[in-house]
Amino acid sequence: MKRIFNIALLCLAILITQNVGFVSSSPTDSLILLINSKDLTFKREAFQEIANNGEMYSDEIFSRLTRYSESKTGSIEELNTLIYLAAVVKDKRFLGPLWEMLIVDEYLVDECLYECPIIFSLSVYAIATDWNTPEKLNDPNIKVEDFYRIYHSLGSLSLQKDHAYNHLSGPGIDEQLKQVSKLSEENIIKQAGPENRDTRLRYAAVYELGYSIADDKNLMDLYWLAINENVDASGQYRSAIYRAILRAEKSITLSNVER
Repeated sequence: MKRIFNIALLCLAILITQNVGFVSSSPTDSLILLINSKDLTFKREAFQEIANNGEMYSDEIFSRLTRYSESKTGSIEELNTLIYLAAVVKDKRFLGPLWEMLIVDEYLVDECLYECPIIFSLSVYAIATDWNTPEKLNDPNIKVEDFYRIYHSLGSLSLQKDHAYNHLSGPGIDEQLKQVSKLSEENIIKQAGPENRDTRLRYAAVYELGYSIADDKNLMDLYWLAINENVDASGQYRSAIYRAILRAEKSITLSNVER
């Protein structure tokens, strides 16, 4: 009996060990875990795996994006994750389905009333790659116009470090803006993350990132925040994290030009 008990303990230990870390057997497994898991630790490990091995996951991401652009149906949460991953991986094949989806009313009505993930992802390509943007359509919808407006503003996007309290104020957030302004960038990112249950502090932190990011040292952490965005009716969280990421991406572009 004792021997059987010891064997059972050994098997249990093996199972626990196997589940402590994230192990991916295929790109599909990683994407499914990132999209569907409720465990933030496993989701983060899956995201890191994809971010570190983008080429390995390009085909699967492209296949799923294409399926969405053609069918115009599916989970918005999954689609947004794929759109953000397209910005992370930067495979130009993704530009086809992304551009197609920019004119899909079914998606735009729900997700692009204010800040739009597709416009954001396309803006990343515009600022971080040698993508030649398409010529304006003869009769573009309003979101295509929004993309071109943002595209033409990227050149003036500032990398000057600043504090959000110089741009925002209000009785419900002034104290939090001052609080986060004293933190390190890494701690601000932590406060802006999904683990933080203090909504006001989380918003103050992401606002601060939108004005203070000046390099790319924490770029993947910023994308992680986008994937785990705090959804609000006016898209304020998105607006701030998009600005932070675009600043980081622009810093890479400028650094490459200077070399």
